[in-house]
Amino acid sequence: MNRRGRIHVLKTGSAVEYRAYLVSIYPDGGGGWVPDRACVGQDELRGVLRTLGADGDTLERTLREAEEGNSQSLELPIDERKLRILGFM
Repeated sequence: MNRRGRIHVLKTGSAVEYRAYLVSIYPDGGGGWVPDRACVGQDELRGVLRTLGADGDTLERTLREAEEGNSQSLELPIDERKLRILGFM
């Protein structure tokens, strides 16, 4: 099932060797709780965001601003199959 939702990215680790990010998903219209997903490093975060549908300038801006410590929020389609693949469900 596809619907839209908000995807929030927050940097949680500040050490150079351990840059951690927390990805949270909030489906529009409710539908239950979706567990957060931790990512270690920009490469893992990039892969998760790509799988969720972020690309191009939106993806690069989100990665850059997350690295700077700014919380990011994206509106993207929510695909339950992709959420399962990524371990959100």
